[in-house]
Amino acid sequence: IHDKIPVVLGMETKEEHLRRRVERYEAFWYLNRYCNDGGVVLIVDPRTYYLDPPAFQNVSTMKRLREMTPDAQRDWLRARGIKYVLMPMDFVRESSALADLTPIFHAWRTDPAHFRLLQAMHLPRLRGEGLETVEIYEVRSD
Repeated sequence: IHDKIPVVLGMETKEEHLRRRVERYEAFWYLNRYCNDGGVVLIVDPRTYYLDPPAFQNVSTMKRLREMTPDAQRDWLRARGIKYVLMPMDFVRESSALADLTPIFHAWRTDPAHFRLLQAMHLPRLRGEGLETVEIYEVRSD
């Protein structure tokens, strides 16, 4: 609780505190600010409670996308109201539980006809050295 004292005393804003303490918080902030229009966000990060827009965060279901054609994947996304995709690329690659999603995300990142890059971020790793790449995409409608 001691780390929250600066916020309680007004020495630091809630946003500053969260940016300093929560990995990828800047991406959550961006989605809340610019993508909170009713569209669902596909997210692999388990901390969906930082999001204001609705989130889809079922990794085992997402892994089934590997077996689908690109058109079927886009139909699947649209059928669930998924309008945005949060891609924390380093987090996905470095996680044994999520690494299976790397080819799907790579395919989407290289398909500008169906996925439009909204924001690319290079965020400091809070539990390590260097920067983490996080990208936010919009699923294009027909």
